Amino acid sequence: HYGGGGRGEGRGGGGGCTGGGNLGCSPPVGPKWDRWDMAGSTYAYCYAGCHMPWFINNRVRYNLSAYAGVVGVDHYWTGQGVPCTDGQPHEFAMQDALADSWKEHFPEMRFLSYRIPSAVPYDAVIRAKIVSDPDFFVRWKDEPDAQTKQAQQCPASGPGNCSRGAVCYNNISPCFNDVHRINAPNHSCSFKIQAAAYNWLNPAVGPWYIDAVVLPSLVHGDGIWLDGNGYDNGAWMCSGICCGFDATNSPQTAAQIAAFCAAQTAVATSAREQLIARGGFDGLNCVTFMVGSLPQAEDAPAACAQKLQATAVWAANHSNYHAVVAYGYDTGAGGYNSSTAAAAVAAFLLMRGQHWL
Repeated sequence: HYGGGGRGEGRGGGGGCTGGGNLGCSPPVGPKWDRWDMAGSTYAYCYAGCHMPWFINNRVRYNLSAYAGVVGVDHYWTGQGVPCTDGQPHEFAMQDALADSWKEHFPEMRFLSYRIPSAVPYDAVIRAKIVSDPDFFVRWKDEPDAQTKQAQQCPASGPGNCSRGAVCYNNISPCFNDVHRINAPNHSCSFKIQAAAYNWLNPAVGPWYIDAVVLPSLVHGDGIWLDGNGYDNGAWMCSGICCGFDATNSPQTAAQIAAFCAAQTAVATSAREQLIARGGFDGLNCVTFMVGSLPQAEDAPAACAQKLQATAVWAANHSNYHAVVAYGYDTGAGGYNSSTAAAAVAAFLLMRGQHWL
């Protein structure tokens, strides 16, 4: 019950390859997390849509100032750091500014910034590291053969050309390689934004990643929503971890891929431990998302009562979970609609335990 799963970018399990696993989780700490009131007992993820603009516009009209929910914010919601400023993307600063803006209206809300264990340079701090320390990233030790170049869609020249010693980049995903998306000319970036893979086998990479990418989420917000690094905007073709790529058509050997997965899990585990110790949280991988086992509007009375009682017993034992989202998936709602929301709230109040959202 400690798992999550990324929004299509890597639903890696405990092995933590296309994701960082879910080790290192524990209940969130501090008074801002220890809430039983409804104002502080909601979860939402801002991706394709988001409730926050409506809440802000209607805060006074509906007396919503006490709202203190947990909100994860996807990188697509903040534009993936573009348009660029002085040629540089600034995703982290955009998430920080959004956290400050929302907290002006709702000071006790908890804001979880999007992070990913692939080196997506939609923030200048990651771009600068790729330029200054290429050994922090998976590189082509030797120039690949023609079949691998075809699979990797290597360009003839420029970044991502798969030449010997070059950093490996995602030349495949539309999010980086469709000229109408993040690398559109009107975004005014000085370089092509493409995901690379962190070289987790370099022992200096993990501490840098935690200090430069993860922990700054606590300055303006309250932690992270740590996605996976599989299909979409990860660099799975460089690490060879999934999706048709392995030791036969990536820069890494089979032994390196196995070690990469173990090291990535260790870094993500340490990141969560440090976040939680500082009052933060990982809002994806340390949460149990419950929908199907909960009372539903279509249930017969006996089935509804049985589900409610069974879940209430489970909820009473906090060792079963760290945090729970009821009637919701990692990125959206489930199990109710506007006509059954009141009943879902009633069931939630009857069966919930501590740290339920």
